[in-house]
Amino acid sequence: MCHLVMLNRLATYFIFLLYAPDLVCGEIRYTIPEELEHGAFVGNIAEDLGLNLRELSARKFRLVSEERTQYLEVNSENGIVFVNERIDREQLCQSSTCSLSFEVIVKNPLEVHRVAVEILDINDNSPSFPKSDFFLEIAEFIAPGARFLLASAYDPDVGKNAIRTYQISSNEYFNLNVQVTSDGKIICELLLEKPLDRERQSEFKLTLTAIDGGIPERSGTAKIIINVVDANDNVPVFDHELYKTSLPENAAEDTLVIKINAIDVDEGSNGAVKYYFSNHASQRVRELFSLEPETGEIRVKGVLDFEESNGYELAVQAMDSGAPTMTGHTKVMVSILDMNDNAPEIKVTLLSNTIPENAESGTLIALISVTDRDSGKNGEVHCQIPTNIPFKLHLTSKNHCRLVSSGVLDRETISTYNILVSTWDAGSPPLLTNKTIMVSVSDINDNAPRFTQPSYTVYVSENNAPGASIFTVTALDPDLDQNAHVSYSVLPTRVMEIPVSTYISINSNTGNIHALQSFDYEQQKTFQFQVQAKDSGVPPLWSKCAVKVIILDQNDNAPVIISPLAWNGSISIGLKSQSIYPGYLVTKIIATDADSGQNARLSYRLVKATDSSLFSVGLFSGEVKTIRRYLDKDAAAQVLSIRVNDNGQPSLSVSVTVSFSVATNATEKHLERVDLVHSPANPFSDLNLYLIIAFGSTTLIFLLTIILLVAIKCHQDRNGIYGVSMPGAYNYNVCLSPESDMTASAYISLSSNNGDIYALQSFDYEQLKSFQFEVRAQDSGDPPLSSGARVKVIVLDQNDNPPLIVSPPTWNGSASVDLVPQSVYPGYLVTKVIATDADSGQNARLSYLTTTDSGLFSVGLHSGEVRTTRRILDEDVTTQRLTILVKDNGQPTLSTLVTISFSIGVNVTEKPLERTNLKRKPAPFSELNLYLIITLGSTSLIFLVTIIILFAIKCHQDGNDIYGVPIPGTYNYNVCLSPESAKSDFLFLSTCNPTIPMSSVKANQSNFSQEVEQERFQPIMGIDCIGSDISLVIHQPSSIAITQGRIRDSLHLRLGVLIGQTKAQPWYLTS
Repeated sequence: MCHLVMLNRLATYFIFLLYAPDLVCGEIRYTIPEELEHGAFVGNIAEDLGLNLRELSARKFRLVSEERTQYLEVNSENGIVFVNERIDREQLCQSSTCSLSFEVIVKNPLEVHRVAVEILDINDNSPSFPKSDFFLEIAEFIAPGARFLLASAYDPDVGKNAIRTYQISSNEYFNLNVQVTSDGKIICELLLEKPLDRERQSEFKLTLTAIDGGIPERSGTAKIIINVVDANDNVPVFDHELYKTSLPENAAEDTLVIKINAIDVDEGSNGAVKYYFSNHASQRVRELFSLEPETGEIRVKGVLDFEESNGYELAVQAMDSGAPTMTGHTKVMVSILDMNDNAPEIKVTLLSNTIPENAESGTLIALISVTDRDSGKNGEVHCQIPTNIPFKLHLTSKNHCRLVSSGVLDRETISTYNILVSTWDAGSPPLLTNKTIMVSVSDINDNAPRFTQPSYTVYVSENNAPGASIFTVTALDPDLDQNAHVSYSVLPTRVMEIPVSTYISINSNTGNIHALQSFDYEQQKTFQFQVQAKDSGVPPLWSKCAVKVIILDQNDNAPVIISPLAWNGSISIGLKSQSIYPGYLVTKIIATDADSGQNARLSYRLVKATDSSLFSVGLFSGEVKTIRRYLDKDAAAQVLSIRVNDNGQPSLSVSVTVSFSVATNATEKHLERVDLVHSPANPFSDLNLYLIIAFGSTTLIFLLTIILLVAIKCHQDRNGIYGVSMPGAYNYNVCLSPESDMTASAYISLSSNNGDIYALQSFDYEQLKSFQFEVRAQDSGDPPLSSGARVKVIVLDQNDNPPLIVSPPTWNGSASVDLVPQSVYPGYLVTKVIATDADSGQNARLSYLTTTDSGLFSVGLHSGEVRTTRRILDEDVTTQRLTILVKDNGQPTLSTLVTISFSIGVNVTEKPLERTNLKRKPAPFSELNLYLIITLGSTSLIFLVTIIILFAIKCHQDGNDIYGVPIPGTYNYNVCLSPESAKSDFLFLSTCNPTIPMSSVKANQSNFSQEVEQERFQPIMGIDCIGSDISLVIHQPSSIAITQGRIRDSLHLRLGVLIGQTKAQPWYLTS
């Protein structure tokens, strides 16, 4: 042990330092013998590097090894490297040199030192022979000086501990010739020093000893048994003393390596040669190659690996079959060619798997080393990472690089990076290796809380309970942990010169806003304040939002009579009997209500009256009017009890008593008290019913008459060919051919060669559901023939329109509904969501779903009705939000979201409006009767005037005789060609001006005029062709005949007017 310690202390070590801006690298070398026990001292790295022992733990002093077995370890307290596992040099390394490499890393600042420990060989293995006994046959006639190669011993130790020499037991015939080959191997040959005489001694038993150079030396022995035989005096001779060949690694099994050949000049069995590996062929060679004894073919037997050995020396011998056997020797040198069969290996030393999102560019993340066991181009490696991430690689040496940050990191965008490190070699084809490094981004406080809305509107009913929650604001912070912990506060402000803190408070953790007092709508209708949300980061960040509180009115004020002035709820008014006529305004009750909206909508009702047939009260005006004249028998003192109700829930009211004193002959009578009688009136009488029935009957007869006249007129226009007068201009529009349909041409085009129809634009089902056009096919014959077909295009609907909310009105996807009383029952209809979809069919079939399950409301799947599912409890939140998804049934489904806000009225009860039915005596005549009579009379008058005008027009038309009667004006006749007609059958003329003389018309003038004179008709003065329709214009003819002519292919000219010229003769009007 003292020897080992002294060896370590005398070991030479070297330190190489490389300076980098953020990294210090160095290399230390130690030398130790193999087979040291656990804990054996290797070296003190801290002392050799000059590190402070007290700072080793704080700087995270550690050893990083790339070996699978941790042979060495370091003490992080004193920096001593010691043996952790037994090291067997022969097992660890196959070459003459052997070392272990590892890295020592310390932080703050970061230092990386490479350490190499060379393992020295000790003489712990004895030489050994492949076999314990070797047999030789030597012919007796072999002359002295002959040499016989003996088997070599194997010693796994190296250097001076390897085999040093061989010795043979003492004898008078044989000695040893020890030689060292060019590759450093020691071989021995048996040297015959004295002629053999088989008759004297036919067998020799010798002991061969192999001795190594260790201290103490070790040896191994083998027995050599020599048989002396007769006469085979020629040895086999090979073609070459040395064979050379090459072979790619990973060659397939049974691949032919080389064929050797040896010749023996002897005859018979002495000349029959067989081939074998000699004793010098190693066991590994025998595992990798096979030798066919008869043919001399050497073939691949095992897996050849260039990385294991780049070449093999095969010792081969040829033996004849003589007695004794003669042997010839040769060597076969097999060179192994390197192939790209090893992918690069990536080894990562991760310094930290987390990085703060505010880390500066160039922060070191990991050390990466890449190795490839191949050689040459096959061993050249390249390394890269993706370019779309904020990291990059810095090359520090040939096969080492650093992974550093290179851009801005944002944890809220990407919190974890899986960095794919790719490396490939330069072989053909290249081999690729990937390895993923996971780096997490740690959070910093770089995001302020953000409210879900920039401002909020809160609806609170007046007379609310102090301390109740009225609303909740929410702010979200995308940071983590304390950086995302949000606290809420109300910013100081004043409302009506009073601090807002006296009105409301907010829960700093939840954002729940509470009312600190009961609000009064009549004193304050709204106020506004700001809420601040602040996180707990360092430094803290904050944001704020505006909250507007709108106080909702409740019906907590009864109406007040302001006119006329009442005393203890009573009003006295004097009247003269002669001034009382029907509709006379006696007085007007004016009341006011401090509430607003429906709560302030007042109605006036007569509760009691001395005589209910004498006075009436306007329901909404409050006007007290007389219904009839005052009679002598009527009481002079009239008392009316009038009640004023508001429209709130529940309704509040005030009553007033109006006393009337009716003076006759200017003499005041004492006020007589009479019993007040309920007088409900019926505004609808039998006369009203009769008038409505008469008005409806007249209107029905009028509509039927108009429909009948229109039908008769249409029938006459369709069938009247002979004797029908034609005032004005009549247009008959037809489609001559598909190319004349200007409407269809805007949508489609037709290939004239193959008949393919192409769409010229994208169709929209909501704008155009279908259209049709004609397609005509015409041949090139003489005359050309054609036929036509009608094509109808139906546009199919696609689901390209999302549902649209039409009720309740929405703003930015939100809607508010009226106050919901707390006392409502389950199934109460809160509101109804109505949506429409511009699509049709299944695409327009809508369904309504709720995305928030509060347990209080439900939505009808197809009706959209929002109803309560249970009674509203005191613990329910007074402000409810319900998000409803409206989606259609198309593929894919389109949808729309709407958020509906409900305010629950705590002190509001749901009570239907009670109306007091006041019975009245039926009045003989009312304003409704007057309006019905006026409407009936007006309708009847319009009906009679219409009948008179229609008859006048009819009589005027019948007065225009069809023959010989001039028809003033200009008439346009559009002619329809039948589908069998072709354009080539007609000569179409351009527009002719009425002032142009007859000679300008492109027609056969002589024939035309001659025929016209024979037929006693005036010549036509002009022909127009408008668009693709054929139009004829007749200017002031004295008379015109209406007949029916026939043109080729059953073409009907319904008005008999000249339209063109056929190939035979011109066409004209006939009688």
